[in-house]
Amino acid sequence: MKTGILDYSTEADIEQSVVGPGMEIILYQAENESGLPDTISELDAVLVWHHVQVTREVIDKLSNCKCIVRIGTGYDSVDYKYAGEMGIPVLNVPDYGTEDVAEHAMALMLSLNRSIPVYQEMLLKDIQGNWSASIGGYIPRISGKTMGIAGLGRIGTAMAMRARGMGMQVIFYDPYVSDGYDKALQCNRVESLEELFENADFVSLHTLLTEETKGMVNDDILSHCRKNLMLINTSRGKVVKNDAVYRALKSGKLRAFAADVLEQEPPDKTDNLIEAYVKQEDFIRNRMLLTPHSAFYGEESRYEMRYKAAEVVKRLMEGLPLRNCINKEYLRGARYEVI
Repeated sequence: MKTGILDYSTEADIEQSVVGPGMEIILYQAENESGLPDTISELDAVLVWHHVQVTREVIDKLSNCKCIVRIGTGYDSVDYKYAGEMGIPVLNVPDYGTEDVAEHAMALMLSLNRSIPVYQEMLLKDIQGNWSASIGGYIPRISGKTMGIAGLGRIGTAMAMRARGMGMQVIFYDPYVSDGYDKALQCNRVESLEELFENADFVSLHTLLTEETKGMVNDDILSHCRKNLMLINTSRGKVVKNDAVYRALKSGKLRAFAADVLEQEPPDKTDNLIEAYVKQEDFIRNRMLLTPHSAFYGEESRYEMRYKAAEVVKRLMEGLPLRNCINKEYLRGARYEVI
């Protein structure tokens, strides 16, 4: 049997230790789908990071494939509907980096709110002349403030628990969360995204990228910002419209923006928001903080995500039901049971 890791990986020691010698693992290290050879037709299973888009054309080449595994949580890079129609289950690793992403979102919020980046910058310029707390500007206490969470899944829940532990009130918007879950977490539900932005001091996004969530944070939503609201995005970049954030920051409607993901990655330097950030224009200085799609990254999480992705292939080899299938409703004629 053969498994292919389509992108990113330069070795497969962890994966091989999970599946054992009965499975050959091939590393393609493709930068995009055009770099994949026709020999992927021989693969029994596919593992993919987020550099390669598993399109209809790629899926058509996978004539022997029994499953596609996204090494991560999001699966918008895979045409999972078409894969289902072709009888190929698409699975993800939904629980690998819950703590890491929630910690990263909290770190972005705290760093920007406490003006850590500007303190660092100014002290490096003149450690004696800038030894003053006042250079940090506006720094509100977060205890007693309201954290708004869009998407109360695993990571959103982890973020809610951390916010509550820091003395914040928590509200959330997620129409897919069952009644009563709010009581279990001692959070308050709101009925719309507009209501979330109107009532929160901080909004942290933790949604998947779907047709419903693509571009959902736009000019209209940002027009509902509560005074001095900070927006944090560690979900998917295309959930937020860059131009809308640019306008909201420039007008003062949005106090600050912290993000690990962007509408385009790597960022387009000609984008208004990115250009203002790189040049540190006056209106954006100390009001925007970026990290390079690294919220998932951590020693434990990287091991965990690779191990759990390989476990799917091991279950395939052993004829066991495949866990965390995200395209069950589209699946036609699959030869393997999914759960």
